[in-house]
Amino acid sequence: MTSKRWKVNDRRFVCFLDIMGFKDYIARTKHEDVYKTMKNLSDLRQSSNTIVGYLFDDSTIFTTSFSDSIVIFSKDNSKDSLEAISYATSFILGRAAKDRIPMKGALAEGQLAVDKSEQIFFGQPLIDAYLLQENEVDYYGVVCHNSVESFIVEYGKGPWSINPGFKEIPTPLKSGKISHMNLDWFNYIKEDSDINTPFNQIIKDFKTMTSGKPRKYIDNTEEVFRLFYPTTER
Repeated sequence: MTSKRWKVNDRRFVCFLDIMGFKDYIARTKHEDVYKTMKNLSDLRQSSNTIVGYLFDDSTIFTTSFSDSIVIFSKDNSKDSLEAISYATSFILGRAAKDRIPMKGALAEGQLAVDKSEQIFFGQPLIDAYLLQENEVDYYGVVCHNSVESFIVEYGKGPWSINPGFKEIPTPLKSGKISHMNLDWFNYIKEDSDINTPFNQIIKDFKTMTSGKPRKYIDNTEEVFRLFYPTTER
């Protein structure tokens, strides 16, 4: 594959991920343990870059993090870039979930400035992704902003489907259940051919960490999982 030069200004995909309950986690956790968690997430972020580099090319995505957030940028808005950012996002969500770190996020597309050397990142898609995950997403997963849905439909045509996959489902949002495209990150917790056992373990672990209102995220995540994998047994 011929590598296309990474432009500072280009149309690209962006995913904004947020660690759930981070403020409470800091309040009830030793400082050194918080550092270990953040170091693990940083290693996980770097691992996603490496794995995607093997599958596509070594500059298809760029990830950065600050406080309780991880932001993933693609090089452009090509099909390869959509698959690369989807893979990286699914990998991070799945591995973080197994480490008992719940995350939610949103994926958007549009004109973005990504100056890696100067650490300058701005553009409407970054705002769109942040606002959608912050104000609306009500489960552990990634919802697609309308700006990216047409790309999913177009790139999914023909014999070469998008991997990881997306599915339009009644999505649990804070404003109600509304039809949106969602990323199938669940596929990346699979152990051999079994997805049900690891998912149930993740849900069990999350339930030991929360009570009351926050558990709605867990219930909603179970509901979304069953919409993606309706034939699996509890």
